[in-house]
Amino acid sequence: MAARDDLTLPLEPEAYYHIYNRGNNKNNIFFEEANYSFFLKRYVKYTDAYLDTFCYCLLPNHFHFLIRVKKMDKILSTAKKNYLKVPQRLLYKLRIEFPNLDFPDFRNLENLIEAPPLSNIDKQLWQYQVACWLISEQLRKFFLSYTKAVNKKANREGSLMRKNFRRKPIDDNSYLKYLIWYIHNNPVHHGIWTDLKTYPWSSYELLMSHKQTWLRRKEILAILEGRENALIFHQKNWERKKGLREFVIEK
Repeated sequence: MAARDDLTLPLEPEAYYHIYNRGNNKNNIFFEEANYSFFLKRYVKYTDAYLDTFCYCLLPNHFHFLIRVKKMDKILSTAKKNYLKVPQRLLYKLRIEFPNLDFPDFRNLENLIEAPPLSNIDKQLWQYQVACWLISEQLRKFFLSYTKAVNKKANREGSLMRKNFRRKPIDDNSYLKYLIWYIHNNPVHHGIWTDLKTYPWSSYELLMSHKQTWLRRKEILAILEGRENALIFHQKNWERKKGLREFVIEK
């Protein structure tokens, strides 16, 4: 996979990404047990209609998600319901990008989606760009919502996490498999847990169970060729613990 800027790279419809971030100066972003479940609930609230989530892991000072952005039409139709007006940050970006245009007619999000600001802009490409902006806005709102709630409870001020969350595109099936294991093995990798199967704040147990879930469990198990092979897959690589070069993909 080619190295790409993982700070400002847009999240594009139907693409897979590894997204992650950590606390400022490697400080904690979770201060008590309740923070972990609250973080996941807020994540689902703000992103479930825009992203498909395959797996995750939350650690005291950072987190990982493996996601796929939904189709453009789904993103836009959902956003029309969620936003009557164009988000202020998006309107600000538009005014910077198109400094000579007035945007009174585009304060309504549906108007903005259906009518590009310039006649020479391809509508399909314009809508694709708007969808990318809206994904970033949803994630920004999620992080801000979590930070505000935690700050209020902990009587603290300021940001919790690094300004830009990291994002890496995934365009290789072997790397996709590796990330499933890597994310679930993160607590072992960082020395805070001894067995990835029992860590309470990763998606491993939920993916291996039959419990109701918001995760794309069927797709993950299909990628790993079924639940039994998924168990073997995690066990083999957990035993090796030697990273990508000696990573086991076969059964």
